[in-house]
Amino acid sequence: MKIPKKQGALSVSKHKTSKGSVMVSGSLVNVNKLIRESPLLLWNKLHSGCDREVLGKPEFSRLLDIIKKKYPKEYSKHLQFRRKKFLKKSLIKDISNGRVNNGLSRFKKVL
Repeated sequence: MKIPKKQGALSVSKHKTSKGSVMVSGSLVNVNKLIRESPLLLWNKLHSGCDREVLGKPEFSRLLDIIKKKYPKEYSKHLQFRRKKFLKKSLIKDISNGRVNNGLSRFKKVL
């Protein structure tokens, strides 16, 4: 009797790879093609508030390098948004732990 091989867990990920496709203005477009031809369109699609798509790490780092070089204003907006997001996160954490009014936090007081 032959013992069947163990099957690995099926990986169902929401991260798009370079072979995946993204819906742009009603049509499916390859991620790799978007990175090469219109990176700003893909960047705006990823950072829009509704129906967020998620890229895998290698694809996102390629896109990020292109955006840094070609569109520095868009990249600086992204950095400002990230800084505000993490400041808000640390403020909420300090408020929940009761550190804000005690002088244990970098935030002095909450009005």
